Amino acid sequence: ELASLRLGRVSLKGPAIALVFVASGYALNQSRVLETVRYDDEDHPYIYAHTQRSFLAFVKLVEDNALKIGPGRNAGIAIFARENWPLPWYLRNYPRAGYWGDFKEGVDADLYVSSVEQDPQMIAKLGSRYERLGPYNMRGVVNLVLWVPRPGL
Repeated sequence: ELASLRLGRVSLKGPAIALVFVASGYALNQSRVLETVRYDDEDHPYIYAHTQRSFLAFVKLVEDNALKIGPGRNAGIAIFARENWPLPWYLRNYPRAGYWGDFKEGVDADLYVSSVEQDPQMIAKLGSRYERLGPYNMRGVVNLVLWVPRPGL
């Protein structure tokens, strides 16, 4: 009976505190990995689909071509793609960037950004005067295309 009394008085406070620290450390590490390392990993579904890191190459392509054709940040950029966020953030220093959210026939610009689904309309509008660069994945199934003037035309 004396042995069972001693076992009944064993404190679980120490192991419980240790378990809380281990679980908290694990949860904190998982949070850090999801927020800073694997934030665009589509194996972890979110209500908001994060922009792919590779999209930054598309932004650089727009910037490089704006410089290449001459006007630089004063280039007229027509964005017809319905899904275009966060492009307005990245192109915030381009005052002549316009966002229509759909294809518009009467819009003239130096560069055009469209979705892959708008290719037939863009080809009909621009013909062989513009070159199609892309597609570039922005997120999930959203793929954008940049249309730039062909040199010498």
